[in-house]
Amino acid sequence: MPDWAQLWQRQDVMPSITHKNKGEMAVKIDKLERALKRMPNKALVRFVKRCVCKTLLGIDNTVDGAREELDLVYVECSRRGQERLYDTAYATVSRHPERCDIY
Repeated sequence: MPDWAQLWQRQDVMPSITHKNKGEMAVKIDKLERALKRMPNKALVRFVKRCVCKTLLGIDNTVDGAREELDLVYVECSRRGQERLYDTAYATVSRHPERCDIY
């Protein structure tokens, strides 16, 4: 079984706003969507927390990418009927941003 934490941190899976080629960005988004479909719920929660931390901390140019990732995760949670996973993870990090550790 793959290590989901490493899978979603890989650059070829994560969309990056530093790429100017929209076709390349679309490919990365497609890869992320496929990875999200394979993630167990626990990994989705960790992913949401990481993306929220990136948006709250405003790290480099990752804010827009993190927001897009959050949108994709919400869609996946919704597809599973598990919107509460997303809501709970988002609320937890928003209340305690000092716990952010995205590295």
